[in-house]
Amino acid sequence: MTCARLRASVLAAAALAASPAFALDNWPLSCDWQKDVAGCFHSFHEGLALVPTGPLDGAPVYGYLDHDGNMAIAPRFTEAAPFANGLAAVKLDGKWGYVDKSGAFAIEPQYDAAHSFNAAGVAIVEKEEAVSLIDKAGTVVKRFPLGARYVEPANQAEVQLTPIEAPLAPVVWDAATTKSLSLPDGTMRVEPAPFIEDGVFVQIRESRYLGSWGLLGMDGAWIVAPEVLGTQKLPITDGKSFAVDREDGWQMVDAAGKPLNDIFFRGLRLIAPGTWRARTEGRTELLLDAAGNTLAELGKGAREIKSDETSTYFQTEDGVIIARAGGEVVERDFPDIGYAREQGDTLWIYDNDNSEVQALGPEGTPLLDDETLAKLDAYSISPVSAADGKAESLPLATLRPNDRNTPPAILTRKGEIVTRADWSDIDAYYADEGPLVVRADNDLYGAIAADGDWVVEPAYRQLASFHDGYALAQEPSEDDGLIVAADGSEHPVRRAVFRGRDKMADGILTYRERDPDTRSTRAGLWDIAAGKTVGEPKFVEIGEFADGFAPAKKAAPTYGGRHWGIIDRNGGWVIDPDETISREPKRLASGLYLLEHRVDREQTYALASPREKRVIVEGLGERPTEMPGGGFLVRPADGGALLLDEAGDTRMQAEGNPEDVTTAGNLAILTFRSGQGAVDASGAWRVPPRFSERLDFVLPQRVARAYDRSETLLVGADGEVLSLDADATVPIPGMNRYARTLDKEGETALIDREGKEFARIEGRYALREETGGEGLVAYRDEEARKAGFMDADGNKVIGPFFETLGPMSEGLAYFRRLDISGNRLGYLRRDGTRAMPAIYLDAKSFSEGKALVVDRDGDLFFIDKEGEPTIRFAAQCGSIIVQDADGNRTWPDEVTCETDASGDAPDDRASENDASEQRADDQGSKQ
Repeated sequence: MTCARLRASVLAAAALAASPAFALDNWPLSCDWQKDVAGCFHSFHEGLALVPTGPLDGAPVYGYLDHDGNMAIAPRFTEAAPFANGLAAVKLDGKWGYVDKSGAFAIEPQYDAAHSFNAAGVAIVEKEEAVSLIDKAGTVVKRFPLGARYVEPANQAEVQLTPIEAPLAPVVWDAATTKSLSLPDGTMRVEPAPFIEDGVFVQIRESRYLGSWGLLGMDGAWIVAPEVLGTQKLPITDGKSFAVDREDGWQMVDAAGKPLNDIFFRGLRLIAPGTWRARTEGRTELLLDAAGNTLAELGKGAREIKSDETSTYFQTEDGVIIARAGGEVVERDFPDIGYAREQGDTLWIYDNDNSEVQALGPEGTPLLDDETLAKLDAYSISPVSAADGKAESLPLATLRPNDRNTPPAILTRKGEIVTRADWSDIDAYYADEGPLVVRADNDLYGAIAADGDWVVEPAYRQLASFHDGYALAQEPSEDDGLIVAADGSEHPVRRAVFRGRDKMADGILTYRERDPDTRSTRAGLWDIAAGKTVGEPKFVEIGEFADGFAPAKKAAPTYGGRHWGIIDRNGGWVIDPDETISREPKRLASGLYLLEHRVDREQTYALASPREKRVIVEGLGERPTEMPGGGFLVRPADGGALLLDEAGDTRMQAEGNPEDVTTAGNLAILTFRSGQGAVDASGAWRVPPRFSERLDFVLPQRVARAYDRSETLLVGADGEVLSLDADATVPIPGMNRYARTLDKEGETALIDREGKEFARIEGRYALREETGGEGLVAYRDEEARKAGFMDADGNKVIGPFFETLGPMSEGLAYFRRLDISGNRLGYLRRDGTRAMPAIYLDAKSFSEGKALVVDRDGDLFFIDKEGEPTIRFAAQCGSIIVQDADGNRTWPDEVTCETDASGDAPDDRASENDASEQRADDQGSKQ
């Protein structure tokens, strides 16, 4: 019968392109039986090599070979792992277990996943999404919480610690009481419950990714338990009724979980306590009361147009529907409605011709009667937008008459049209507070109150809109300006100040004046009430004043010396200018200022109190969150979260770095991403789970690089954090050394744990840690653009002649040298001499005296340290067979082939010819 070579080239594993200067010791990278059969073969571990068998066009069956090429453990496993610390994880009949070197089960197949035993004699298994640590007897040492995950490191068999990703429970703070909510075991998420002052929604984990929701009181007791609501989607509640997602859709239930009716909806939303918005399967929108009864039908095209603390407005095909708490619904019919537009606290209704139909006040009450609506036909209406809290100082709208011979008018908030014969023009475009500027028929300007009465007589040829109680003005016969107060009183202003006027707020006018020495302008301060300069023009820029303080930029001869700080109303510094403040400080609702610092491209934040004349907290990694009841939720740049009062004192503190922070009233909910840590053989945390990436410990240092969501660290197996700069430093396997990248110098240094330097090499990342092994590491020579080996003392023991170097293993390392042998791989000794010529298309590191290689023909086999083939793999009748060095089949004992069309079996002699040709090729290549 014919034996064909098992060629990796046929299976996409031979024709490899030129690799980078450093090849990783991870070939085969993965096992894809249909595309890369060679990737399914393994090196020897503990005297046995894991190998696949079976038909090339089917799924592999795994067994284990010994060093003589004998099948020590017969193939019968659908998946398997190499031996590690005496046992191997194998999969049989859909379950994983462990076998010993005799092939007998030491731990019967029972797991959904099983991983290698580590050096401490424990392993991770998974069963029904539960992750557990077991010993070699199969006894559970520790069961991790649901949601824990494990990804096996490449060197797990050599390391005594086991890296684990564990879920981290949320933290809930009550800022009013400075107490933390006691959460039940298994809590995976917490969300606010709007309209519920003493409770939050809590999701209890039921599997790795799913869990059920309940309503938990702030005393830690269930208001409504998860098993009552029975939903894995976030419910909605007003405290009495609940909207929960069922298999057939959303349904309303009571606090006992009993359905209020048998109706299911595509969606439910709480408008206000006792009032719900529902969408039916037919996509019709409804308003429901707390009992699930229909209050009103919104139809299919309803649009939410306005929502405030008390009401939600919907535009329907026939008008406007207003929904309020307690099931109160008000319907306003506007058959000709085209659209509705919110303007301040007023909702204007327009028809399809863009004409005003009605104006609804804050309570949804129509402001315009029929008589007024009829009169409005004579005007073009311009609704007025007022600043927050200033609506009562301005009319509802200005009215421009269609008849140019008619004076303009205003529409008051009482719905009355007011006009005066002496009004000539009204323009409210820039007005955000009253009184409203009006041009009189004498071409002079004054200002009127919201009811139309003059409060500032029309006596000025210029009058700006009022802001913060004042307006800039000029009298008819004067070039000088003045400031007019909202009550009509006048305040003189020096001519130069008026000409350089800038911002006006908080009783202060900032102005700009040219410096005769520098010929550049500087900003100063004018006290409006006192009528004098209180801050000489010495600032590059001044922000807007509020409560007596404003951000300001210090003047300096050079741009680099101009820095932001905070001044008082007399121009004195209360927060000194700082060169690290990168932009104008921002005032917060509490009166504190947010400072943004930038040093060496790193941005941090600080909070400054101008009243206390100090920075109360600095070094924040993100913008602070203001709590409604006072204080701040902050996240320091070096990790953690703090609740601070307005004096900057810490009231509450949490370790770790929250992935998300949600505030609702006085509550702060901190959500954490699962954390990576490491446990010992007893399951105790040796490295707490606070990192965001797996801990891959490197030997012999027993150190792993880790990121804690604020910085990269080097962490020891005892949890100790090394003092080395982890962003630029990586441990090198196989030698007690580290590679440090020196960015500014453009070099790489070889150092020890204390930072002692042994060598420097030109080029960043010139030492590649993945090639470390047996006291040597590959370096790259920038000039030669090739690689050599360096020892732990920094000596270049092998010169830079190679494009590819693998790690030194058992005294040999694979290499590639393009100028001599092209894209082929060979093996070097520690002294740099060639142990085996470069005749392989791919090669693995030596393990237990053997290495797996692919030759130039794509054939796959093990070689010994003399380069002699020891175990070959071939294909016969479409299945994998094992051969000895001479090409004789050692496994299986028999191969059954289908006969060809003539009925004759293939000739076995072809196998012998193939083997003879292969031996001749190998010998010829070495000469």
